[in-house]
Amino acid sequence: MIFAISGPLRIGDNGRDVAEVHSLLKGVVNQIAIDGRFGRQTDQAVRTFQERRGLTVDGVVGPKTTKALGRDYKVRTRVFRTWPGSLPLTQGPGGKIPTAKEIVANALAPELTLFMGLIKDEIRETGAPEDKIQNAIKAVDDVLLPGLIDALNDWEKGEVDRFTSLDLNNDILDFDLLLRGKVLTYLKDNGGDVRGVLARIEKFDDTAIVRIVEFMFMGLENADGAAWDIHLVMQRALAR
Repeated sequence: MIFAISGPLRIGDNGRDVAEVHSLLKGVVNQIAIDGRFGRQTDQAVRTFQERRGLTVDGVVGPKTTKALGRDYKVRTRVFRTWPGSLPLTQGPGGKIPTAKEIVANALAPELTLFMGLIKDEIRETGAPEDKIQNAIKAVDDVLLPGLIDALNDWEKGEVDRFTSLDLNNDILDFDLLLRGKVLTYLKDNGGDVRGVLARIEKFDDTAIVRIVEFMFMGLENADGAAWDIHLVMQRALAR
């Protein structure tokens, strides 16, 4: 399937569409990082590409530039950098316009699920008795992960106030305490070597995620950008 680029894109934008533009420009303009951020380097690369293709040189990835890059183009709903609690964002299923909190939660939930899959892989390598390993995995599947996703869903539906970022932080901390204090203690008490699990947990930078959300609610980041930044944080947590 060919990836359609949602635009126009210009300096200050970030996300998957920008990363796709980076990947397409990589073969045209050398030394461009595929990081999903539209900065001055990307602006200059777009201008160079536009000049070579005889397009209007403005540094903006609009319909003509997108077509020249070999991708379909679709207009996206712009997200302005203001208080985002009820901002209109990219339209979702059934015509529903998700809030900033929904966009962030929808970005975080599936990657947390993948992360917990890696935690279970590490649990299997602890060397604890098989029945204890299965009990620990069952606790992750039946208690920890559902509890975290439920908390994330509740957070997503709540009102936006000055405690919003703190509430998310507390949900993540509760999850972390249960994982370390209950599951890992149980495995360790039954002869398991939990160093691999701990190393994986340390890759999960919950502080960075909360900071991204704080910046979003301060108006320094839009929800699409925050979702992309959370994706980048989680990619580091998921790296093998």
